[in-house]
Amino acid sequence: MHDSLTGLANRRLLEFRLAQTLAQAKRFKLVFSVILVDIDHFKTINDTYGHEVGDEILKEVAKRLHGCIRDVDTLARLGGDEFVIVLDELKQPEDAIIIASKLIGLFDHKISVMGHHIKISLSAGVAINDQHKDETLKHLIKKADIALYEAKGTGRNCYKIFSEV
Repeated sequence: MHDSLTGLANRRLLEFRLAQTLAQAKRFKLVFSVILVDIDHFKTINDTYGHEVGDEILKEVAKRLHGCIRDVDTLARLGGDEFVIVLDELKQPEDAIIIASKLIGLFDHKISVMGHHIKISLSAGVAINDQHKDETLKHLIKKADIALYEAKGTGRNCYKIFSEV
């Protein structure tokens, strides 16, 4: 139940852990967040430098993302260059924003991969559960996905928080 390239949780394990998080949040009125993270222009990187370099970048992104979360949180690779972070039991919703900001700053400088110095950036979409609504897993991921595409649409290298307004 792990991604073979990065060693992170795969989609199946993510869904299991997210279901547990959602059930606990409903039962105990807890706040948690789902963050979708995407590498900006990853296809161009693969096309320019090759898939081996792309794979090494995915491993480096996974390593750095993992360094930004707690042991109780879940980091998964959905496929391609898309990652999901589930931030469990947040003290306050703003904690998700702090983490999202850190994620965007992870690649302020070029990284060295197989002799290449490559500038990469991330975009992220943040969804925070509403304790007063009966939300589903699909709905939370959809909210994070909408926020991610808003981040990509406003120039990339940023995060956006889902808002129903």
